[in-house]
Amino acid sequence: MTQFNMLESPQGPDPKRLLAAIVLTSVVLMAYSYFFAPTPQPVTQTQAQEQAKPALEPAKDAPANSIDVVHEQATPKLALKTTPFKVSEKEHGGLFKRTSYSADIANLGGVISHYALTDFSDARIIIDQKTLGSSLIAISSKDSLVIDAFAPYETLHEDKNSLTLRHVTKEGLALLRHYQFLDSATIKETITFKNISCSESTKSG
Repeated sequence: MTQFNMLESPQGPDPKRLLAAIVLTSVVLMAYSYFFAPTPQPVTQTQAQEQAKPALEPAKDAPANSIDVVHEQATPKLALKTTPFKVSEKEHGGLFKRTSYSADIANLGGVISHYALTDFSDARIIIDQKTLGSSLIAISSKDSLVIDAFAPYETLHEDKNSLTLRHVTKEGLALLRHYQFLDSATIKETITFKNISCSESTKSG
């Protein structure tokens, strides 16, 4: 059985030898670094400028569905065009009720942009988009990117008493607006929505 008396025989290395080992090791490291360490290359001005530039973020992959798909029959952009109509009152038992009127339909929005009663010395303007800022029956969606209030409409049919307009969104939603200009200061409009997104091919825009 072995016993250790820490007071009479202290354990551990000799302090003199330990100090000598530390000094010798320091001398070896300093000599190596002075004679054998590689000399650092001087940094040029160009390299310094490049290092000062912030790192660019890696390009993010574009989503696969970022290509805008446009329906083949989507209505292109059109210049403003107004189509005028005039309806004269017919005699009602020898009486005239002053119901003659004029109306303009704008292709941008497909709205009634002007309406006036004409059986007066001065026409009584009820609606006028230019002077009053008013129009009748504008159609738009909550997201104006789908259906805009001033979307362009193409003329499908026109005669002296009727007008049919059509607008097709890029998603393939067709809007048909059919106006009939009747007696007694009356305009009748029928609005039809039709989904043609699956009935026709599409193209990428």
